[in-house]
Amino acid sequence: MFNSVKLTRQEIGMRFIKELFSKDEEGDLTSFNGNLHTLSFLSMDGKEVPFKKFKGKKLLLVNLAVDCGFTNQFEELIELQEEFKEELQIIGFPNSQFEDDGPKTSQEFLKISKERYKVNFPLSKMVKVKGKGISPIYKWLTDRKLNGRIGSEVEWNFQKYLIDENGDFLAVFQSATSPLGLKIRHYLEKA
Repeated sequence: MFNSVKLTRQEIGMRFIKELFSKDEEGDLTSFNGNLHTLSFLSMDGKEVPFKKFKGKKLLLVNLAVDCGFTNQFEELIELQEEFKEELQIIGFPNSQFEDDGPKTSQEFLKISKERYKVNFPLSKMVKVKGKGISPIYKWLTDRKLNGRIGSEVEWNFQKYLIDENGDFLAVFQSATSPLGLKIRHYLEKA
C-alpha cells in the first residue's frame, strides 16, 4: 500500500485519510469510505483513541458543557453507562460553542466534570461540533454523505448520537432527550 518504509507515522496517517475522505475545492469533506471505527479521537491526556477499540459495543457520543441547562444529564449518562456497561460505551466531547457555557480549555473542563459531576466515562479533548474547524468525528456524525444515514446539525449541548456495534450510525437525539428515556433505551434493550 505504501511505497516507502521511511514514511513517518503522520505521513502514513495522512495517506490513509486521503484514501478514506474525498474533498471539494474548499477542502470540505464530500464523502467517506468507512464507518466510525476508522476514526479516532484525542483523550483528555492527549492519547489517540481509535473507535475500533469499542467494536462490539454501541457508542453514545454526547457533546458536553458544564454550565448549561442540561447538566442534570451527567447523572443520567453515568447511570445509563453503569446499567448497560456490557453493551454500551458513552464518550463525551466537551465543547464551548453555545453562548457562555463554561470552560474554554480541556483541562478546566476535566476538572469541573470530575469534581462537580463525577464523570466516569471517557472524555475527548475540547472539539468543535459545528461550523469552521468542525471535528472530523462531528463532520461524520452530522453529514449524511459521510455517515450514510441522516444529516443533522448540533443545535445545543447534550445532543446525542448512537452508533451500533460495528461503527455504523443508528440515531441522533436532541438535547432534551433523557439518556434514561425510552427513545434511547429502545436501541439498547433490543435482543
